[in-house]
Amino acid sequence: RAEQVLGFYTPRNLWALWQTVRILESLDFSVDVRRALQWILALSFWQGSHAGRDPTLLWQPTLRRPRRFIERNLWDAMHEALAYVQARSGGLAREMVRDFPEPPPHASRPTYLAQRWPGQFRGRLQNDSLGLALVLAPPTAPLYWLLRFAWSGWLFGERAAAVMGDLLGLRAGGGVLLETLLANALRALYPALKANAPLMLQWRWREGADPGEAIFAALPPTSVSVCVAQAKEGEWVAAARLRKTPSLHPPATPDWLSVGAAAMRELIAERGEPVRTPRLRPHILAAWRSEGDLPPAEERARELGILLDPEQPPPSLQVWDPSGQPWQTGETPWWWLDEPPEPWDPASDRAERLMPTLLLDDGPLDADALGWELTLRLPPLCAPDRPWIDALIDSYAKGDKSQLRLREQDHPQTRSAELETLARGLAERGRLMGFDATEWADGGVWRVEWVREKQRRASFWLSANTAITPRVWRSRTPIPGLARFLALPGGRAGLVQWRIDHQPLWAAAALAGGWTFVKFRHLRDMLAEDVLEPAYWLARLGLDPITPARAEQLPLFEMA
Repeated sequence: RAEQVLGFYTPRNLWALWQTVRILESLDFSVDVRRALQWILALSFWQGSHAGRDPTLLWQPTLRRPRRFIERNLWDAMHEALAYVQARSGGLAREMVRDFPEPPPHASRPTYLAQRWPGQFRGRLQNDSLGLALVLAPPTAPLYWLLRFAWSGWLFGERAAAVMGDLLGLRAGGGVLLETLLANALRALYPALKANAPLMLQWRWREGADPGEAIFAALPPTSVSVCVAQAKEGEWVAAARLRKTPSLHPPATPDWLSVGAAAMRELIAERGEPVRTPRLRPHILAAWRSEGDLPPAEERARELGILLDPEQPPPSLQVWDPSGQPWQTGETPWWWLDEPPEPWDPASDRAERLMPTLLLDDGPLDADALGWELTLRLPPLCAPDRPWIDALIDSYAKGDKSQLRLREQDHPQTRSAELETLARGLAERGRLMGFDATEWADGGVWRVEWVREKQRRASFWLSANTAITPRVWRSRTPIPGLARFLALPGGRAGLVQWRIDHQPLWAAAALAGGWTFVKFRHLRDMLAEDVLEPAYWLARLGLDPITPARAEQLPLFEMA
């Protein structure tokens, strides 16, 4: 019946509810919780339309299009259905928020989820009634609110439209509009949270239009943490988490520059790779908010400008361009540390190492579920960007986007045997050409060295993945007479190119260290030949590079 309704009438919230039903089918809930959630969805869907008010429609053999189809606000209906089901099922809310230990287990723990900012529910919320709140920050564009106003008035009636009437009186002013909306709604939502209950707030923005300043200015003075990820090219998403705690009253005004610079260094060290300005701004603001009230607006803008000025970075930080060179005006700035952190495990490397494990253990998965699982297994500050997740999927997975599996050749045992075979073959070939050749396994990477007259002539690294950023970076200093080759599966070509194009560490190391990237297949073909001339190997190794991006190669041998 739902599919038939959606076939001739598909407003956005009905479509969203139908997607919720689909998502529900893939979540791992107990039988009781699943039945309760299905009950809530069915009730809200049925009660959310004028057609649902006619009892005779339930028994019709076919579902006719009603002469007049009036839809209620489905999110209002969902809250009513939640209260109805919760009153009859008892422990539903406690199990849904089991990851949050406060308040005590025996207490009632209602959960608040909102597609829109919750100003319209302020009359329903009671003080100290919510154990968890998950909300989306409203967008800042006045055109959005005008369209939402017109849509709501036509779809939900005059009562729903009247709730948003005050929004149209606010003029476009970026942060002023958003801060007003947030501050008004928080006055209703924040008192409803129980003591120490978490509030999760998510927002999204396009490059150069981050609303984070207005969002953090509207939040109460409390400890807050935030994580940021790139949603797609030119678009970012952030999630802030705070707990309802007593207002902070610091004894003295903090040194805003020192607090902000420390937050920048902490984020960069945790991620273990250069980061861009859109990822830094929310962390600076969150650090300031955790100290108490934000600086006044004028001082806030001035301090942010000083901290994020790529021409004069804070102490122990430096700024690169996308290719790993010193930043120049007009280039995108990437912020990095004077010295890499210890221990050093970049977020992009962690994500790549996890990808085959997820595809092998949890597959088949769709692309969104895979991205979600990957994000949950990493620290919050290391949330992977969606473009990087998609690049990993293209490299490691087979099947369509809804049924992703690990490629057979990327099975860990298969790759491990392949690495060992190639390494031993390279060492044997070096000996046949008159070199002192050695091979050994080094933390998942096989290494082969060709030495002549106690001088290193060729160094081969063989790896099943590109998650070796610290190794590549530490070997960026060229050694006269030594050629470096990194052999990778052909399926990693896209990841190598991605790293060179988007990750300054890789771009800088590839250029400075004189690396040549070689495909496994090309290496196998060369080992199958009987040629024993070193100069021939030099010429052939660079003829079929894994990626067009290749540094200038030093001469492999100087033949006397």
